[in-house]
Amino acid sequence: MSAFVSLLICPNQRLRHIQPAVSNLSVDVMRLYELDLSGLRWAECRQGVLARFEGSCYPEMLARIPSAKLECTVLHLWYWEDGWGFRLCFKGSVEDALECVPTTGPLPPSVTPEQHAARLARRFPKLDREALLSCLTQDPPEGSDAILTDFLNIAAPWAEPLLDPDRLAPFRP
Repeated sequence: MSAFVSLLICPNQRLRHIQPAVSNLSVDVMRLYELDLSGLRWAECRQGVLARFEGSCYPEMLARIPSAKLECTVLHLWYWEDGWGFRLCFKGSVEDALECVPTTGPLPPSVTPEQHAARLARRFPKLDREALLSCLTQDPPEGSDAILTDFLNIAAPWAEPLLDPDRLAPFRP
């Protein structure tokens, strides 16, 4: 896996709605964050849509704007060599966020793992809270993306098979 991987997980959405919402980010937003979405790869199944991109950091606006336009849930999940994190957006608002760096641990706990689990369960009703709590409190092996896979399998198990390179395709208008 790349040194930086970012995923957008959009439960209960269709590709024909999500792709334009992401692709039509304003020119100013694209320029401000120096976004190049040419590497974006998409996959869809009955339960939702997944987008994957590598090689750079992407801002929260990439999840917030489509979430606002479509009045839906968008989970932005990322992994890089030094840590991982997620941002949960609903109707354009960030409902929850977490950033973990193994060497320093999570940022000072203003939100407990139980609160993260409750917020995620609100938007992902089939989520196993106990498994998620275990995932959120474990120390991931340094340099391993296992935490990303674990978190994805708990939060949106339907999305993990969509990461298969044969299922991911570039945007086709």
